[in-house]
Formats: sequence, C-alpha cells, structure tokens
Amino acid sequence: MNKQGIQELIQISHYSAANIGYIQGGGGNTSVKLNDQLMAVKASGCKLSQMGELEGYVVVDYGLIKDYFATADITLATFEKQSGEVLQASIIPQEGLKP
Repeated sequence: MNKQGIQELIQISHYSAANIGYIQGGGGNTSVKLNDQLMAVKASGCKLSQMGELEGYVVVDYGLIKDYFATADITLATFEKQSGEVLQASIIPQEGLKP
C-alpha cells in the first residue's frame, strides 16, 4: 500500500474540511491515485474531517473501472446494475480498514 498517497488523501481531506468555503456541510469528494492501477477514494457517508489511516476511504482498482466504462453501453436497461457490480468488484479490501 502507498502510505504516502493515503497520507496525502487525509491531508487534502482535512484541509478542505477546515476551509468552509471549499465544501458544504463537511462533505465532498477527495481521491488520490496510489499507483498505475489503484486509487483511494473518500467513502460515502464519511465527513472529510473524519478521514484517517484506517477509516473514511476505500481502495479501488480504477483500471478495471476505466476499462468497463470505456466500452459500456449506457443505453442498456441493465447499465446501472452492471456498473454497480463492476464498482463493487473493483474494491480492494485493506486489512484493518473500517468498512
């Protein structure tokens, strides 16, 4: 795991949370690419100020997501279901990270 990348995500999130002009109600989205394949993304339902080394984010395989959306047919009735399944499949579990 790229600890420096996670620290940068936490710093960006806390900085944004401390500057009320940047966000609304403690929410918002932050993310950081950890390498050529993985990205850490702020989790829904977590405030930016709550981000920590073991909470508030999820690590995803953004290469998998990018490849799917490059070829997905958004006009299909099954698009929403399929894209949700791809997003769930892209999550890389991290030891000690709160769900």
